[in-house]
Amino acid sequence: MLSKAIPNRIAFFFGALHYSGRMCLRLAAVATLACCATLALADPAEAPRACRSADGAPARLANDEHGTPMKLARCEHWVDRSGEYQLWLLGSDDRVVGDYHLSRSLAAQLFRRQPGGTLAQQWIIRDRVDDGEAGAWFSQHLTEFPDLDGNGVRVPVLVLRFVLDKGKDDEVDTNPFEGRLKLILFRGGRKVAVRAVTGELDDERHTTATDSYFALPAAWRRHVQGRLRAWADDDVFKSDDGNPAFVPRRERDPRLR
Repeated sequence: MLSKAIPNRIAFFFGALHYSGRMCLRLAAVATLACCATLALADPAEAPRACRSADGAPARLANDEHGTPMKLARCEHWVDRSGEYQLWLLGSDDRVVGDYHLSRSLAAQLFRRQPGGTLAQQWIIRDRVDDGEAGAWFSQHLTEFPDLDGNGVRVPVLVLRFVLDKGKDDEVDTNPFEGRLKLILFRGGRKVAVRAVTGELDDERHTTATDSYFALPAAWRRHVQGRLRAWADDDVFKSDDGNPAFVPRRERDPRLR
């Protein structure tokens, strides 16, 4: 009896340890995503000096769909082999729920500094929440700036996080297993979008991409799929639907291509 009980107890111990570890990862993921939503949005005039033109003026920034100026969520500045850049991430800052600053409209603008110091816009994206969603933000934790071609040129890979309403005015569902995520990048002036929807069940989760995604170099696609896999493995965002390679399906809605 004793010889059988010991292995059972050992198995129970390691099973409990694995479960507690997974729970810690889930809690850590919740905390990680929560920290990204606590950044207060500010007046663009408060942007750092690096995010200005030569005369000290800020860039010409986008308004929301109603023509109202948006607020600054974040401004990134960098210099690489191709030049000096500023990336402005903006939000309408419609709603504050606890420590969460949620926007219904979002925009991102990339500027390149010209020889005379002026700023030339390279591209702009706009997005907004769907019906039933509480709001969205640019994820500071998941957004990155890798050198995907290995040529010393950084590529902004933006990640937008969309969260759901809980049915109460003072609560939103920031669980990393609810809502959706959008990854956006550009190559050769062409926009690429990957859309991932999560859920508790496999048939609730799916990932799609625009046609432009499938024209990317293999190394770029491997990088995106590697990020999706890492987020799923770490319980940050579960978008896997039984596809172990995390290859997105082609977006069938022509409005989203």
